[in-house]
Amino acid sequence: MKLIINGQEKDIKNNLSLEEIINNLNKTSESIACAVNMNIVKKCEWNSYLPKENDLIEILNFNSSAG
Repeated sequence: MKLIINGQEKDIKNNLSLEEIINNLNKTSESIACAVNMNIVKKCEWNSYLPKENDLIEILNFNSSAG
């Protein structure tokens, strides 16, 4: 299935939860938030949330990279 993730079209296996998609993209930071079609999805719902074809997913990382 095709999803738009952070502005890039990606082919993702069907029936993956939002949490599985995030993990597959190596976005495992504790300081991230996720929105699907401009609606925030709470972290406690990621495991059960199943995105649909052509959903727009934004993964926001709040880690600071001071250095």
